[in-house]
Amino acid sequence: MPTALSCALLNARATEVRAYLAFLQAALERGTELHARTLPAPFALDMELTHTLKANTYLLLYNVVEATMTQLIADIHRTVKQSGAVLDELHPQMYLHILQRFRTSRVEINDQSAPVPSGGTIIDHWLRDYEIRAKENKNYQLSGNVDSKRIREIGRDYGFASLEEGKDTHLSHASLLTTKNRRNKLAHGELSFRDCGQTLAYTDVDSDANGLLNCLASVVGHVDDYLTRRLYLRVNALPPAAPAPPPPPT
Repeated sequence: MPTALSCALLNARATEVRAYLAFLQAALERGTELHARTLPAPFALDMELTHTLKANTYLLLYNVVEATMTQLIADIHRTVKQSGAVLDELHPQMYLHILQRFRTSRVEINDQSAPVPSGGTIIDHWLRDYEIRAKENKNYQLSGNVDSKRIREIGRDYGFASLEEGKDTHLSHASLLTTKNRRNKLAHGELSFRDCGQTLAYTDVDSDANGLLNCLASVVGHVDDYLTRRLYLRVNALPPAAPAPPPPPT
């Protein structure tokens, strides 16, 4: 399974989210108290605190999004490298994506690789460039802006999403945009946790969490199929849909 690491990561983070949601649901019950040996008396969870707990869910959810997409990109890179494919053999969309990375980047081609200037040297340079940037900022391609639109953009860069609008709807869910926006407003101080949480019912939070986790599972499964069937190779790439015929003359 080419995306085994992504799948394992998503499952682990989803377990964290579901455990938190179970705690949140219990905390929202009227009269909920925390008991601990070190506390002189039970600690009551008041309404103000539960607003903060609800808002905090969106930080957890966004953590899952960026972690999963970062690992998926790493899985794609590893699979391409292990395939031994050269640039001209890659999916047309991935081919263009790699070339665009070199608009301002110098590629050194030694004597050994000179007979095949579009061969393994460019692939290795692309992967090495990504690794260097990722060490400085692990999520540099994402940077706090992952939603359905960004996932489709990444998919088009790597060839696992269609260039046609309206396709690949299973790679999208409204909760991704909701989560990104709430996370960013909380992280940048535009919105307090209290103000964010007081507008939300538990069912809202639970619905967003389930929609997001299910969508990410679909993305991981889709990319796994793409890599397993070696659709990242030009020879296996699915042909683009034929253009619609012109309307009949009137």
